[in-house]
Amino acid sequence: MNPSLLLNLYPRDWRERYESEFRAMLEDHPVSLMETVDIALGAIDAHRQAKPGADDRVAPPADPARAAARREVVLSVFFAHLALFIAVMSIVVLVNIFFTPGQWWSLYPLWAWGTILATHAGFVFQWKGLLGAHLAFYTGLNLGLVAINIDQGGGAWSLWPILVLGIFVVAHALVAFRATSLIRAHLVATGLAVVVLTAVLIATGFNAFASIVFGALQLGVLLAAHWLMRTRGWSLLATHAVVYTGVLSLLLIENLVTDPGELWVQYPFAMWTVLLAGHALVHFRRQRWSGSGWEAFMLEELGARGETDRQRRLVGTLMAHVSAFLVVSAGFIVLNLISGGGPWAAWPIGVWYVLLAIHAGYVMAPRRVLGALLAGWIAASAGLMVIDWVASDNTWWYWPVMWSGVVVATVLGAIWTRGRPWVGAHLLGGLALAIALVVTDLITGPPSWWFYPVAAIIVSWFVHFAATLDLTRLPGTSSSSDR
Repeated sequence: MNPSLLLNLYPRDWRERYESEFRAMLEDHPVSLMETVDIALGAIDAHRQAKPGADDRVAPPADPARAAARREVVLSVFFAHLALFIAVMSIVVLVNIFFTPGQWWSLYPLWAWGTILATHAGFVFQWKGLLGAHLAFYTGLNLGLVAINIDQGGGAWSLWPILVLGIFVVAHALVAFRATSLIRAHLVATGLAVVVLTAVLIATGFNAFASIVFGALQLGVLLAAHWLMRTRGWSLLATHAVVYTGVLSLLLIENLVTDPGELWVQYPFAMWTVLLAGHALVHFRRQRWSGSGWEAFMLEELGARGETDRQRRLVGTLMAHVSAFLVVSAGFIVLNLISGGGPWAAWPIGVWYVLLAIHAGYVMAPRRVLGALLAGWIAASAGLMVIDWVASDNTWWYWPVMWSGVVVATVLGAIWTRGRPWVGAHLLGGLALAIALVVTDLITGPPSWWFYPVAAIIVSWFVHFAATLDLTRLPGTSSSSDR
């Protein structure tokens, strides 16, 4: 073996600094077998001492006041979320207890929303980066699935999501604790996935042998593409093309082997081709185009924030999002026309349209979180109205729109009043709740009952106001420091 080939075992950062000099030394002096072994051991030691993700560039110092203000907004949103969860789920549980005591359906929204809230807490109070949020989501989701599995009986199907999602948690933990590099964590995850596929193969009595083998090969394609991008410097588009070619080739062979009578591979081929074309458009647009008229107009309108560089990046990301949305929506429509079966493409396009509206609100509004929340609520409400108008004989859209509006108003109140988020959430959320109760009473008809909960809301306002009143600032009183 040529000892210079062993230099490929060293970390990329090490090779960028020392490879040329070390390779020249190896070419000038013959190397013995023991020295070859020593070179290989040196590669292991270089990986052990390397710090994954380290960068020699020093980031500019952050503005402490701005960071504190941003942290305050993040905390306000989280505590508003927590208060809303407690309030809404208390009502849901009470309704369940008094009206349907034999059916504990309230546990399902409690589990789903509780998992989302725990994940939100992991994002806000981070532990090892986003590993805490990942663990919170993994634990909450699987606890609920295990409980459902125990309640409904049958086979132990809840074991599979624990194993499959656990692979991602293990890989994430390896990177978060700096135990290994990202590519090595991917290698570990691929090995664990192959073990899980083998267990599935044994559990199914080798009935799905071909599908599981092809699945393992597809995981190998993903690993190879990641290796090309990390070690050979391939672009994301080139790596995407490799995955596209390798996975679709394997799917075609699997289709011909397992189900030659029906060419189902045409559906992922059509959809993925559109996705790859959209990726190529975004890639070459970023490299060659100087920007569209829409981008120039939006930057001119939004440039007064004093964040020109950041705003330029945000607008560029939004325009890329719009391009991807249009391309993928066209792919969904084409796939829908090929497969038939009703206009099912409207559902993923509609969901993505709401996400795009949230993104646009975040970029274009003066207060980004408020803009994202309002834009998302308006887009979702419009979508629900269209669904009601097209697919239903009974008018029902105002129920989700109205009650989601209460949620939006509560969060808006918490964000708007940065100093006292609880007060803002209580005032604006209570006002929206009072309006929703009055409208509900008018829709459901007599007897009228709205004034009882509305009166309770007004009383709660006075109590909250009294609890937050600072009596030391009233005229004629002195604080303890003046005595």
